[in-house]
This record gives sequence, structure tokens and C-alpha cells, in this order.
Amino acid sequence: MMRRKALMRNKEMCLYKLPQPTTFNGSSDFIDTNVKLMEEDIDFSIELTFIQGEEGTNSYTGVFYCVLETAPYPGISIQRYQGQNRYCFGAAGNDNNRVLPVAYSPGSEIRMVIRKARGTGTRTLDASVNGVRCNRFSQSASWTSNKNNLSLLLGCCQGTNGAKFRFWHGTINDFKIRTCIVDDEYVNRYLSFT
Repeated sequence: MMRRKALMRNKEMCLYKLPQPTTFNGSSDFIDTNVKLMEEDIDFSIELTFIQGEEGTNSYTGVFYCVLETAPYPGISIQRYQGQNRYCFGAAGNDNNRVLPVAYSPGSEIRMVIRKARGTGTRTLDASVNGVRCNRFSQSASWTSNKNNLSLLLGCCQGTNGAKFRFWHGTINDFKIRTCIVDDEYVNRYLSFT
């Protein structure tokens, strides 16, 4: 009974849910979630499942993006890093984009869960590629170095003037933001396709 209650808590308090699987064309498609995720210091968990499309010519294309494009680049994002066929987790304070231990090829299904607790800027990322778990990655920074009042975007990046650029190519099958910290059991189930 306790396990069921814990899992139900994990499924509640949803701040945003992508209504349906969405394909982004890599040239103009994006979604503005209208969620200012980094405006206040809150608990949150992000669940993300996506399939990488064909390679483009731009590095650092945004799967999701909520970053102020000026030093020290406060915010949070997942971007495709073309140079190493990997994804980057950033940017935060002086801890800019970090290449993740998540290798991919076009058609790979990648699942991620990102968690941040209120009172800290540290974000923890768990991921799997085609059902195979990757090593946990943690990014440390103070909360204030992450703070911004921008709306989180899916499928592109955004400049300080509001211009959209570095469009991502692929399909997001699932994207949720919860105002709670999902537990490890839930993360394990999500990443193992169960």
C-alpha cells in the first residue's frame, strides 16, 4: 500500500505535460510550454522520452531549453551536441554545457529523468538509450546562478532578444514537469520501459 501511495504521489502535481508525441523538423518547429521553470526555487522532476532524428549541421540544438543566453548562462537545457554524437546538460552558473555519457545514433530512443530539490541548484540526471541505463550525472551550482524568468521551449534554443534558433530534429514522445521529486523506484521503472 505504501508503494502504491508513493507511485501515486509521483504521478500527481504535474506542471506541464506534452499533449501528444510531437515531431520537430529541425528548421522551424518548436513549442512554448509557457512554464517559467527557473523563475522560482521549487522541487521539480522532468521526464523526457525522445527519438533522435537525422543529423543536422548545427551543434547544440535544443531538445528543451530554458537558458538566458548571456554569461553565466543561467538555466537548464538538454541539447544535442553534434560533434560527439552525444547530448549536453547545461547551462548553469559557470558550469556550462557538459557532454553527457549518453551516446546516440539517429533512431535511438533516449529516456531521461532530471530532478532538482528546492534550496539547491544541483540537478541530477538519469538516462537510458534503447533501454540500456547510463551512469547518473549530477550538475552542481547555486540556485541563484540558475534563476531566470524565461519560458521553457521544446525543439529549439532562444536568444536574449527572443529569437528562436538551433532547431532540433526528432520526436518527443513524452515530456512532463512535476512539482515534486520522483523517487528512485519510479525513475528505474521509467528508464527501463516498464
